Amino acid sequence: LVDFFLTSHHEPPKPIIRSIPPPPKQAPERNWGGFVTDNVSRYGDDCIGDDCPEDPFGGLNLAQVLRGGGTAKNKACNVQPATSFVQAHKADAAILAQSMQVPVPTNFVLAMAGNESTYGKSPAATGANNFFGLHAGAPGSTPWSTNPILAAFPAGNGFLLSGQSFVRIATPLLSGVTNPSNEISFFTAMHAKWGVGHTLQYYLNVMTGPKGVANMTAIRMKCP
Repeated sequence: LVDFFLTSHHEPPKPIIRSIPPPPKQAPERNWGGFVTDNVSRYGDDCIGDDCPEDPFGGLNLAQVLRGGGTAKNKACNVQPATSFVQAHKADAAILAQSMQVPVPTNFVLAMAGNESTYGKSPAATGANNFFGLHAGAPGSTPWSTNPILAAFPAGNGFLLSGQSFVRIATPLLSGVTNPSNEISFFTAMHAKWGVGHTLQYYLNVMTGPKGVANMTAIRMKCP
């Protein structure tokens, strides 16, 4: 009886088995123009715009592209103020490009203005009608009262007026350039005056290539 009692009522406790959850499934690698989802963490939502040094889409946040799908052109057209700036000034930019006496694409001139004026939102653009980052003494300008280092232009059509001044300064830089319609050649020449503070390679990385300001400007020129 004793043995029966002990074996029947005093069985050793069963071990507690805790289930270990399986590791999370890895999402399949999704490629977008050479960038995969692993890169998304490098491009936060606060890094949007052509002036963002780590934005390979020149105005397109990579995370937004991956989440939203669609084509790069559609995404580029939705980025403001870049698209509205390009649309508003592409006709005047064409006039300026044609006046440079050498074959320069319109999007190159427009890209210069967009980059220098933060698409028309910089203090110099809004306060001095200076869309090309010109310093005091530029042709047709007066010193800006708020910041005399910078040039100011009359109100009305500051883009065209500051653009005409840009043309007078930029055209001599293209003297001797074999192919000014080549973006590397053009922006290498512009770096002499407009790339101050940045290495040539950095400036070319911003302005040229499939995701550079010049090409993204060309895409936005075709937006509806």
